[in-house]
Amino acid sequence: MAKGSTLVIGFDNISPRIKLLKSSTGQANPASVDYISYSETLFGCGRECDVLKECMAEIKSQSSGFDNIFIVLPDYCFAIDTVSIPNLSRFKVQSALKVESEGSYKNYKDLTVKYFPLSSSRSYSTYGAIVVQNALINDIKKLFSNEKLPLKEITFSANAHLNSAFVFSSKNRGKSFLFVDVRKDETLISMSAKGHTSGFANLPFGYSLMDREEVVNEQTIWNHDVAELAVINAQELAKAKKLTVAAVEEDDTVLDENENESPAPFEIKPDNSEEYGFTPEEIEQQRIEEEHQKQNLASKVKVFTRKAPKKLPKFMQRPEPETREEMIQENFRSILKRILLYVEYNKQDKNLNNFEYVVLKLPQKYEFLIEKLNEEAENNVLFKSFKLENSDDINDCLELVGALYSKSYNSDNIF
Repeated sequence: MAKGSTLVIGFDNISPRIKLLKSSTGQANPASVDYISYSETLFGCGRECDVLKECMAEIKSQSSGFDNIFIVLPDYCFAIDTVSIPNLSRFKVQSALKVESEGSYKNYKDLTVKYFPLSSSRSYSTYGAIVVQNALINDIKKLFSNEKLPLKEITFSANAHLNSAFVFSSKNRGKSFLFVDVRKDETLISMSAKGHTSGFANLPFGYSLMDREEVVNEQTIWNHDVAELAVINAQELAKAKKLTVAAVEEDDTVLDENENESPAPFEIKPDNSEEYGFTPEEIEQQRIEEEHQKQNLASKVKVFTRKAPKKLPKFMQRPEPETREEMIQENFRSILKRILLYVEYNKQDKNLNNFEYVVLKLPQKYEFLIEKLNEEAENNVLFKSFKLENSDDINDCLELVGALYSKSYNSDNIF
């Protein structure tokens, strides 16, 4: 745990605001959480240092009297990779990993890379690599140094989030598992490989799906257009056909401040056109040719249109839920199938450790799902419950709580 009073700053995944966890003792309890909003234009675009600059006046006001400040950056600021090298003596491993990474990353000098062991065979060992841009870490440290604030640690959400699973349940320490934190409008998934943070995923939906009174069509909560376009264009490229592009809606059109929505009609001024070396007839001919080019280009572009979901044959459809519990189970499948995909992916990759179980954090009214999931043999994975008692303030901020214990768990991932 942290020594002394600590302020932990994190970033909300679903709205433009930062979260501040305040602990007078450096422990999870007692602790309180406050929020600071910032401009929507900075939300989710990788400008975390600019966000902190904008909120700095409020941060300074709320950080008064704290001994430590920790920052938990969003997961998308980091990358997790794997590196395999021949088995070497302990003293040669770091230099071998560096040489391997220099060959993999063209901008290696601009990165900070930290490694952790994943698996080994007779000839090779595989390591996980946590990668982040030096500029991001340095800019944040410089910002807090200039403001004379006691910034002690920077880490990332999944790393701190996983730490909370170790803090509140010692049985998870050193194990390989998925930690699935289902919140109201988001789901955080952190992956542990023998106690090391080995992956992460953030889903933009949570238990509000189970609150619904009807079966939710996944296409109404998840935008698959980018994935569908990628598949379509890959197929068309292979067949040397025309590529399909996303349709641009009228509301998305960006106009220059001096440009009217409907451009002025082309005007020919024969009295001065010859000053520029063109006769009126030549200008008119050029306009006609440009119109033809635009029409030809438009005819070559195919626009992707979202189709209504196909209705499966009756024998392929899942039975309609008849009770409230069955409705909740059916809507939970949007989260469940992604959990099972991650579990299966790890099984197929020989360089990764198989997950021993899934730790699932749900509101108490939905905890019956864990028992139901373990009864379904087809899942082929053990689900365990994660409970927090009398901790409503920190229930949706476990990534901030875990940051308090970064020196105890996953300490290699402090920047």
